[in-house]
Amino acid sequence: MSDDEKTKQKGVEEKKELSPREVPRKSKVYETGKLPPTVEGKSGLSLCAGHISMQGIRSDMEDQVHLLPHPRYQEEVKISDGSTRSFFAVYDGHAGVVCAKYCVQHVHLNIARDAEFLRDQEKAVINGLLATDKDFSTGCRALNLHNSSGTTAIVSLFTDNILTVANVGDSRAVLSRGGHAVALTYDHKPGRPDEVKRISALGGRVGITEDEAFDRVTMPCCCRSLRRKVASKPLRVFPGGLSVARTIGDIGLKATGLIIPNPEAKTVELTPDDEVLILACDGVWDVLSNQDAVDIARKNLDDPEKASVAIARKAFRLGSTDNISVVTIILSWSKRRGSKAR
Repeated sequence: MSDDEKTKQKGVEEKKELSPREVPRKSKVYETGKLPPTVEGKSGLSLCAGHISMQGIRSDMEDQVHLLPHPRYQEEVKISDGSTRSFFAVYDGHAGVVCAKYCVQHVHLNIARDAEFLRDQEKAVINGLLATDKDFSTGCRALNLHNSSGTTAIVSLFTDNILTVANVGDSRAVLSRGGHAVALTYDHKPGRPDEVKRISALGGRVGITEDEAFDRVTMPCCCRSLRRKVASKPLRVFPGGLSVARTIGDIGLKATGLIIPNPEAKTVELTPDDEVLILACDGVWDVLSNQDAVDIARKNLDDPEKASVAIARKAFRLGSTDNISVVTIILSWSKRRGSKAR
């Protein structure tokens, strides 16, 4: 057996650079990786994951991805109860990469350390993300920092065929079920009606720029010219100007209460109809629909790395101006067992 084969067998992630010919336009950093399939769980489900992280035309790369398939996840969190668990995440950083890197180091551990981990997986995921935000903020204040970087998060935890996903911000999880895209998360955009209501109640405003900031709750339906601007430019939270309503980190912006760290989570029981899970930052979703991403991934069900690269390349070609990170998890079933979504 070659050294490369041994490395794959141990589940160590492979990384390589794409040739410039493979990525259109000029992206300063592009790195891909692929993991070997996990062992089958009790339901007959095994996972195979791949990813791409692309800087795109941005001056800095602030995204981070984290892939911990079974059994590496159990080895990291030191839990061995006979279950087959895997963890995958994308962290889309801003104002620097420190917070996103902190999440890579701590989120999966905070989830596993939560008292609810073995009883209520969804609650543990929510608590773990909140604990990460609290610990990061506490550490920044201990260093007398009044501002910090921040990040969005999309995380997924598989326990055999039970999947929990949670998001903070506008990174998203999309499942292909029988070829149809199923959004498992709801972006925390400032223009979301419940976010507008919450922000406005605290004295904040949602708008395109600070001068044009407006309250969407009282915005007249007849204001068509402003609505056209909204459709073409991202809405932001003011004061501060952040284009997401929820994040981890951002201690300076959190002081007003306008930006919050509260995750939203969803748990589903996967069935053999479920083919692939896509986790990606808004650099993808700004230009691709959920179904677009699923259609691209389904053409590459034999290789999750190729699927991730194809999604990122398409987003790049369509003019995405952000960092682009994609994690694609292929779901393979050896036993046909019916189950219901929770």
